[in-house]
Amino acid sequence: MASCAHRSTFLVISAFLLFSALTPVYGGGGRDHDLARVDALINEREYDQATLILTDFARRYPDRFDQAQTRLRRIYQIRDEFNRTADELIDTLLEDPDNDEKLLELSTKLFTLENETSPLLASFLLRTHEIAQFNVNRNQLRQILERGRELLDEKDGVRAIQIYASGMDFMRSEFFTANYGEEIESEVIRETERVNTLLATFQQASTQMESLSAELIRNINTGDFNRITQSINNLMPAVNTFIELKHELYTASFAFSRIFEVVLAIDP
Repeated sequence: MASCAHRSTFLVISAFLLFSALTPVYGGGGRDHDLARVDALINEREYDQATLILTDFARRYPDRFDQAQTRLRRIYQIRDEFNRTADELIDTLLEDPDNDEKLLELSTKLFTLENETSPLLASFLLRTHEIAQFNVNRNQLRQILERGRELLDEKDGVRAIQIYASGMDFMRSEFFTANYGEEIESEVIRETERVNTLLATFQQASTQMESLSAELIRNINTGDFNRITQSINNLMPAVNTFIELKHELYTASFAFSRIFEVVLAIDP
């Protein structure tokens, strides 16, 4: 009987100890499930959802804040690496756009750090699209400037002006969707219209100037003083028109330079 009582007491104590050992496991099951879910989300690069769970976890279980903090720090480090890689890729796109190997390496790395459905990645891809469009326009603008310079060297000012004017639409839609404010937008529209008017006037004024200059040269060659005087009188209004055009162009140029400084301060 004593032996039986001893075994019964032993079984009770064993059961109590076993129950005590299992209680933390099953009692903390919900908490461990949350952390396991977070780890899975991090591996799936679903950082925003993981952060929400961790924030709630830290609030409900302050005694396990360190475990939540460790995972939050990991998410922060991944996001920080994404931002640094994205900045490097943008700099490369702007400064060294022909470096295909580096561009591929950096873009591939970005896709290993963020889920393809991530708003952060989507925002970055939109930014790179803007830069790609900027690079295309920059290359076209360089060609315009080079061709315009060639025409000026050939003394063909009218065609040079036409070539230069062909770049005036670059990034226009992007500018007006950037929301820099009605005051800036109105001034840009006004000064653009001023330049377009100058371009339209220039060809007619240039043709008139060439015709009157040729007439003056012919009269000088004849030595007829009266005709020379008349030619000079005819030429002066055309010269004054060119001077006015030049002043108008300077006015537009100064306005755009001022607007550029304002825009640059808003969006470096």
